[in-house]
Amino acid sequence: MPQPPLSTGASASRPPDDVAVVLVHGYLCVWPGLYWYGLRPLRRSLLARGIPVLTSRQPRTASVELRAGRLASLLERLPHRRLVLVGHSMGGLDARWVASRHDPQRRITHVVTVGTPHRGTRLAEWASRAPRLRARLVRLLDRGGLRDLTPEGAARLGDAMPDRPDVTYLSLAGSLSAPDLPPFFRPLGELLHAAEGANDGLVGVRSAAWGTSSATVAADHLGLIGATVAPAGYPQRDGARQALAALYRLVGRAALSPGARPAGGVRRSVAT
Repeated sequence: MPQPPLSTGASASRPPDDVAVVLVHGYLCVWPGLYWYGLRPLRRSLLARGIPVLTSRQPRTASVELRAGRLASLLERLPHRRLVLVGHSMGGLDARWVASRHDPQRRITHVVTVGTPHRGTRLAEWASRAPRLRARLVRLLDRGGLRDLTPEGAARLGDAMPDRPDVTYLSLAGSLSAPDLPPFFRPLGELLHAAEGANDGLVGVRSAAWGTSSATVAADHLGLIGATVAPAGYPQRDGARQALAALYRLVGRAALSPGARPAGGVRRSVAT
C-alpha cells in the first residue's frame, strides 16, 4: 500500500483552529519516514503539547515551482488555522514559494529553513556538468530541480517569491571543517569551501542564513535534522545533538507563539 502523502501522528479530531507543524523534505528524498527519523524527539515534544507534526511528500527531483505546487495542494486539505513550515535543504525553498504564492488565507505564520541553499550552492553547478559518476547519477535522476539549486537559479527564484512581511522566517545552518565531515560529504565540503567558505558539506553558511534570526551549529547537512549514525564523541554525533537543540528552540518558538507578526525591519543574528 502506498504511503499517504500526509501523516500526522495525532488524532484527526483536533479542532480546526489549532496550529500544525509541517516538515518539508529536500532533494532526492526517497522515503519521508526515514528522512525525518532523527526528529522523533522533536515530534514527541510537540505532540505532548497537542501540536501535530505532519510530513509532506513532493516529487523528489522536480523544480521548486512543481514541488511547491504539490505541497500547496496538500496544505489545502489541512483544517488548521495556523501552519508552521519546516523545510530542510530544497524543502526550505518549497516552503518559501508556498508562503509567497500559494497561501491566500494567510495561514502560514512561520517558515523555518534548515540547511537551505537560499542563494544556491556551487555544488549544483558542479553536478550539472562534472564528468564524475556521482554527478552523472544526479543528472540522470534530476527532473528540473538541479538548476533551481544553482546560485543563478536561486536568484531567479528569489525574485519570483518575495518574503511576506506577515511571515516570520527563521533559519538554521551547519558548518564543519572538511576533516570533521562524514566521508560522503568530505570531498564536496572541500570543493564548496574553496568557493563559498564555511559549509555543511552541501550548502554554505552564507547561503543558508535567512530571515529574522539565523543560527549556525557544528553539524553536517544531514546532521542538521538529526540524521547520523556516528558513535558518541564524534563531531557528527555532537553536531546532530546541537542541531536538534537549535531546532527545538526555533520550531518551538514558532509553534507555541500566538501567531504575532514581525515588526519593523529584518534582523539577523548568527549564533554558534
